[in-house]
Amino acid sequence: MNIVEQLFGAERLQEFGQTLALKWATGSYTYRQVAERIQQVSIELKSRAIKPGQRVVLQCSETANFVICYFAVLNIGAVGIAVSTRLNQEELEFVLSDSNACAFLFDSKTAAVGQSVAGGEGADLITANVDHLIPDHFDSMELDTVPRGPRDEALWVYSSGTTSRPKGIVHTHREIMECCRFHLDTLQLKRGDKIFCTSKLSFAYALANALLAPLRLGVSVYLHPDWMTLDTVRSVVLREQPRVVFGVPSIYQGLMDESQSTDESTFALPEYFVSAGEHLPSNVRKRWLQLTGRTIINAYGCSETLFLALAGNARTTPPNSVGMLLPNVTGELQGAATDNSEISPRQGVLHLAH
Repeated sequence: MNIVEQLFGAERLQEFGQTLALKWATGSYTYRQVAERIQQVSIELKSRAIKPGQRVVLQCSETANFVICYFAVLNIGAVGIAVSTRLNQEELEFVLSDSNACAFLFDSKTAAVGQSVAGGEGADLITANVDHLIPDHFDSMELDTVPRGPRDEALWVYSSGTTSRPKGIVHTHREIMECCRFHLDTLQLKRGDKIFCTSKLSFAYALANALLAPLRLGVSVYLHPDWMTLDTVRSVVLREQPRVVFGVPSIYQGLMDESQSTDESTFALPEYFVSAGEHLPSNVRKRWLQLTGRTIINAYGCSETLFLALAGNARTTPPNSVGMLLPNVTGELQGAATDNSEISPRQGVLHLAH
């Protein structure tokens, strides 16, 4: 049940092997090419004595090298923990200690912090630059995946820590299918579609919706290594013409506040726009529809669920609603009003399960 087997196993490659999996400004990889590179990096990680169940922290820009190394960690049965490139040394050392990580992988852009950590209290860590783990020459190799049980740890996601210290949230190998519900039922994604996300893969929203779920469905994922600017979002959408864009309300608001003459036609290209991670004001959704002719789908998830738990239908959900519970998700609003009066959005606590 290893996640990597679910994405890049032999049966998957028979169906999707020649389909584009990863795309970036200067290149692309098919599913088969990604699988071959995962296997070769897996051999290298095993040679460095990383064992199943051990935790590996990765602080990298969003490149194909990062994605390959992330999945190589999972492929050998270890646990992947992707963190923001904006974490400073103190924050990074907290994550390494809190997770009891055995290894730390960085890239050429985060090497300075990585080397500081490696030379400090983390001297016992296994460390490596992911840009040096990818061999120059690739042999055609079958994926050799370490079996993992459905409830075995696969990955951690750290919360934002806005109210206290960030906490590591554990997710298992079985959860990937739950990430796909929204993509199948609402977006109806299919093989060969392309998606683009303005958030980074260290966040649960992006990791689940812009990497794991799309790759499970044979979809192409666009990668951008740097933090997004409004100009970047415009240029990527115009050049790549993704079928679905995942964003946050502040991105949509910013694009409208700095709208250009070409924005109307550019943002009419994608079929769906999705918003999560923050409250989506109804006026933002209304203005976006007026500008582009496209409705923003409001959705809700959290680091604890990984997958999206609530989402609206693009055509029928009221502007101020986050929609309905998605299939296989149960929810209970506790501590709210018990009479027939309207429930305030700030009343009660929503408990979600699947």
